[in-house]
Amino acid sequence: MERWHSDQRRALRAGHIGSERADDLEEPRIVWDTADAQFTENLAAARAYSAETGASAAPRHATALDKPVGSG
Repeated sequence: MERWHSDQRRALRAGHIGSERADDLEEPRIVWDTADAQFTENLAAARAYSAETGASAAPRHATALDKPVGSG
């Protein structure tokens, strides 16, 4: 299934998928840009940590939303 998703991402970037088809593929929550999705998840984790602790600098082993947020 991951191969199919990768093929769909490539087809979209190449302009082979029209906006209507892309909208249809959005319904099952296909991630078009994996780097953007990872950034968004990591940012949400950092914000959750900050909201919970009141701090933006997290210790090395800190986590939030099951993601590491600490800096070393």
